[in-house]
Order: sequence, then C-alpha cells, then structure tokens
Amino acid sequence: RRACQISCKAFKRFLECLRRNNNEKEMDYLLLGELLACGAEGLAFPTIIASGANSSLCHAVPGERRLQKGDLLLCDFGARYRGYCADMTRTVVFGKADELQKVRYNIVLEAQLGALNQIKAGVSCQKVDQAARTVFKKYRLEDYFVHGLGHGVGLQTHEAPRLSPSSCATLQAGMVVTVEPGLYFPGWGGIRIEDTVKVTDSGCEILTDFSKKLLEL
Repeated sequence: RRACQISCKAFKRFLECLRRNNNEKEMDYLLLGELLACGAEGLAFPTIIASGANSSLCHAVPGERRLQKGDLLLCDFGARYRGYCADMTRTVVFGKADELQKVRYNIVLEAQLGALNQIKAGVSCQKVDQAARTVFKKYRLEDYFVHGLGHGVGLQTHEAPRLSPSSCATLQAGMVVTVEPGLYFPGWGGIRIEDTVKVTDSGCEILTDFSKKLLEL
C-alpha cells in the first residue's frame, strides 16, 4: 500500500515538471528522482516511458525521442518500499487531446472498469480477463490488445496469479493483482491504464488511487 502511495505522489510531481522537448531518457530520470524524493527505496522494475508512436510498443525502452505537443505519453512504473512493489500505468496527452485519442482512451478505461467490477474472491482470473476483452470486441479492437490483463504483485513485480485467457487460477481475498488493459496501434501510439488492486470478499480496493481522467498537460 505504501509503495503505491509513493508511486501516485511521485507521478503527480513528475507531471508538473514535464516540458516540451524533454526526451524519454530525461523523463525516465525525472520520474526516478521524484520516486526517491517521495520515499521509494528504488524502482520495482525498469520504468517504461514512451511518447508518440513509441507508446505502441508494450515494453518500450526510454530513448532519445523528444516530447511534442499532441503526443500520447505512456508511463508504466512503480516504487519499491521495504521490499514490496507497486505497478501502475497512466497514459496522458501532452497538449490537447484529439478526438481519436479521447475515443480510444475511453474504450481502454471502459475495459478496465469492466474488469475491476468482476474482481472479488472466488472469481476466476480468466473471467476477469474476459471482461476486458469483451469490451474491446464490442468495438472490434480485440486484435490491438496483445497481452494478458494482469498479474500478481508483491515482493516481485510479477507473481502468481496471472489474469489471462489461459489462467486456471481463482482470486482469493488478500491477493494483490494488476489490471492493465491496453490498445496498441503501430505508427499511431498506445494507451494503457493500470492499477494495483487488493482482492476482497466483496470486490477490490484500488491501491494506486490516481485519477484515470484523460489528462491534458
């Protein structure tokens, strides 16, 4: 929980510091600095900072591309605190979002909310994954969701159970998992929204409690 709180606080400070022409490597170091300043022991995993068309790469490595007005900016990161990991992703627009960015963002958000609504103890991980895929299928975009919905997180960033079409696991109260649907369009960009959540008997508690409204910076 504390690792997630640190991650959210640091990300808010990071967004306030962004400037046009920051390159992805610079933004990577900037976010690291904010995480450490907010109390992180270090990173839970190597941060993904991807701007513009680079955001269509699920596991993009920060490079030399510079941030420009109108870019999608995908940030996948997490603090490590007392050995425990956080994992969250937010996608923002640097400048004013165009209509296609808004539409696609809202579809991803709809998929995430649909999956979150399925989470509670006793529900199969496969069912939660399918909830997100059903939304993408409704919009005929299922082919652009190219990874599993989520995974357990704790002392390691990736732990059991997996939320995927092939998972045989069932959620239990107290498990902590990620929910991270995304759409990725080569040459255009990608959008992912990810939260770390705790499974309860009646639903889930979102630990990465950062706004999911599409932010225009």
